Amino acid sequence: MVKVTMPLGSETAHGAIGEAIVFQGTTARQYVKPRDARTEAQISLRDAFRDVTKILSRCGDFPRAVFRLEHGGRWFTFLSGRVRGNWSNAYQSAVTEFDAWPEGSRLEWDAASPFAPDTEGIGRVFYGLVMTCYFSQYYGSGKMWGMKQWEITDAAAASAWWTDEVSQAFLPGLFDDTDARIKYSEAWGTFADVNAIEGNIHIGAVDDETNCQFFFIGSVLKIYYPTWTDGGVMRVIIDGTENNFSHSGSNGAFGSVWTSNPLTNGLHEVDIRLSGLGTIAIDAVEIE
Repeated sequence: MVKVTMPLGSETAHGAIGEAIVFQGTTARQYVKPRDARTEAQISLRDAFRDVTKILSRCGDFPRAVFRLEHGGRWFTFLSGRVRGNWSNAYQSAVTEFDAWPEGSRLEWDAASPFAPDTEGIGRVFYGLVMTCYFSQYYGSGKMWGMKQWEITDAAAASAWWTDEVSQAFLPGLFDDTDARIKYSEAWGTFADVNAIEGNIHIGAVDDETNCQFFFIGSVLKIYYPTWTDGGVMRVIIDGTENNFSHSGSNGAFGSVWTSNPLTNGLHEVDIRLSGLGTIAIDAVEIE
């Protein structure tokens, strides 16, 4: 930078002459063209970022609860920042995979996007975003909350999870064992009994393979169950914390209730398993 006298016939001058000289008061310097990252991947990500934030803002109450629990109150900034920065190359790897899919599959993801459905190319952004969120969970707490490593045929399933207004989670109330939100393993069986709530119970007797999972939003979980002389031990794992209780007691007696310790009011993940020998059963669950 050099000092000049009477630049352009004035005491001071400001601005550029073409792409040659820049005047700053009584000094002048050579014009330097600003550097701008122009790689194809960087341009593609910048162009897509507006759509990323709009899709992220359209997630339902259930994923919002998940993201808030996992990433804190600034979850939106956290996740959008991971896309913008192409964290661990998650976004770019996903869209590169997407680009290799047949046109029909790409159009299915276009139609499934929560923002601008049927807009060509929006499915590419949606897939890149959901996979960035998936790997953020996978390499974070490891709790997936129903998320999957979505594949070519999963457009509708990914969209359903993304827009879920807590239909996956139990809200406060009493719910029968046959409720579809409880995901049972094949080791369980359903049996009719007039003494049971709604006239049926789920029973299992295969160590560990007798398991089920569900989510709830609340502060207390209650499990209604019958007892048997050969009753087994039920493991109730809430957000990774394990609680054990026995089903042993009078043969076929209904009305027993296990109650969790008070929890922080919010979204919780439950994993129920048989531990060891014996039989366990679920008659209903209640959320407070």
